[in-house]
Amino acid sequence: NLALIVVDNATPQVKAYFGNVPFSNRAVFAPYVDIASQPRSSGSTLKPFLYASMLDSGDITPKMLIPDIPTAYGSYQPTNYDESYRGAVSARQALTASLNIPSVRMLDQYSYQAFYDQLKQLGFSHLFRAPDDYGLSLILGGAEVSLVDLTAAYAYLSRQAQSAAPVLQQGLNYGASRLTKSQRSPISQGAAWLTLDALSDVTRPGLHKMHRLFSGSAKVAWKTGTSYGLRDGWAIGTNQSVTVGVWTGNANGEGRPLLTGTTAAAPVLFDTLNIIPAS
Repeated sequence: NLALIVVDNATPQVKAYFGNVPFSNRAVFAPYVDIASQPRSSGSTLKPFLYASMLDSGDITPKMLIPDIPTAYGSYQPTNYDESYRGAVSARQALTASLNIPSVRMLDQYSYQAFYDQLKQLGFSHLFRAPDDYGLSLILGGAEVSLVDLTAAYAYLSRQAQSAAPVLQQGLNYGASRLTKSQRSPISQGAAWLTLDALSDVTRPGLHKMHRLFSGSAKVAWKTGTSYGLRDGWAIGTNQSVTVGVWTGNANGEGRPLLTGTTAAAPVLFDTLNIIPAS
């Protein structure tokens, strides 16, 4: 199954909403279930919001070195996706490479309770457990998010970076909870800009990775995510005008070998971004 949302950053209005594109209309593929509004495991998609929050709090700078070494918090021992260690990486590099160990160490420094509150402010409406129940896994797929809320949050980050939105709007008419104009914006313009600048350096999939060779290539800040057991593949991308969110997986939650955000969702994201200017 596949779900896809396109948001116009300027308004922000939903311009395209595919709640579920199934492999087949047979009942086993759940063709009538709106997956885009339902909670799934977040994978690595929340890492940019921790990076931005810690920039605002002064806990990190983009060039600050973060340890990438074997790490354990009691019985919890996070590992990087490639099961390797780099010794130390800059906070910016940890984000662009989506490294798990530095992210968990950063969350431990920032506190998962504070990050939980930040996510609530950003409109993530499916976090139904107490912060202590999530713990440090909050940053590595332990959180429940929907494609609607995730795309709305990335669209807000893009608007904030462009100084187009001093606060979150009440938009995305698909149930996402938003900030009202009387509330303080949870992420500053500078932190939003630095976060998206880092995400624009993420290597693109397939032929799209050649984009740096062409001066006319559009700048896209994007992030992938893959849930435990290869059940959810995410890709969220934003440019100056639109934000596109893609989810791939199975409606019944069954995992599939090689189902990752990079291999399954990212190609759909960039194909969508390529056709939008002409539509």
